[in-house]
Amino acid sequence: MASALKERYRREVISALQKEFNYKNPMQVPSVNKVVVNIGLGEVIQNAKAMEAAVADLAAITGRPKFGGGSAIPASGWDARAAG
Repeated sequence: MASALKERYRREVISALQKEFNYKNPMQVPSVNKVVVNIGLGEVIQNAKAMEAAVADLAAITGRPKFGGGSAIPASGWDARAAG
């Protein structure tokens, strides 16, 4: 199931761009492949609560819950030669 934003792009934006730039074929209209949201966290060094606020802001902007993050295997305990 496509997201609401993708459906709106298909229904409204493609036809509007087609009219504005005189595209003959809907396949000529540029598409959005990837959206990246990035924030700076330099303030976290001095204020530990800034990280929680930043995570809450990102969740509100993107509509997605917090990413778990972190590595499953600590880099210090991982040995490439020991595999196999």
